[in-house]
Amino acid sequence: MKNLLLVSFLIFLSVISCTKIPDEVLKYTLVRDVDGNEYHSVVLGDQEWMVENLATTHFNNGSDITIISDSSEWTQTTIPGYCWYNNDPATYKDSCKYGALYNFYAVNTSKLCPSGWHVPSDEEWKTMEKYIGMPENEADQQYWRGEGVATLLKAKEEWYNIDDVLDRYGFKARPAGFRDGYDGGFGGSEYYASWWTSTKYDDALAWTRELCDGETRVGRFYGPDDIGLSIRCIKNSK
Repeated sequence: MKNLLLVSFLIFLSVISCTKIPDEVLKYTLVRDVDGNEYHSVVLGDQEWMVENLATTHFNNGSDITIISDSSEWTQTTIPGYCWYNNDPATYKDSCKYGALYNFYAVNTSKLCPSGWHVPSDEEWKTMEKYIGMPENEADQQYWRGEGVATLLKAKEEWYNIDDVLDRYGFKARPAGFRDGYDGGFGGSEYYASWWTSTKYDDALAWTRELCDGETRVGRFYGPDDIGLSIRCIKNSK
């Protein structure tokens, strides 16, 4: 009986260590994707966001997402695909850590997130950014904007420079890195967190968000469809 209680207590501690939702965030829920991966979510204003990056290997209709490990194949494909950073699922598959990297062809299917959730649009990202303090006149700007906003989004672990990390809203952004569409190489682990939005910039590019180690602002950029970035899901509005 004592052993059972100890195991239960350790499981409880592991869940708390993954989330550490701040006291001021009064509501969070547990979400499961089609693979059975579990994610926590946090309410920010009128929106509900996942706390962890997506790690599914199947679309929400149960069909496979193509895993693309080979660098040449990654640069040449135009089909929906995903990979693990450095092709290392043992380290990166844990949804409490970094999740998978997806190309925009996968995002564009609108089938990545669990049922009832979706990849947030550029406008939905801006709504969240303004809720946590980004000036409205900066939200529409490109490149780095919103002084201090990144410090409110970053997790207190994983980053090298943590002196200015506040993690005030439980978003817990971690530096999961990216995969280049030019040569299929990986980069940015421990330095960059980059996510797709669902919004196209033009026929070949889509809007993204980026956090950088030591940078206190949030990047609003656009990238080609063949790069590999993280995904954060947002709950469908009622």
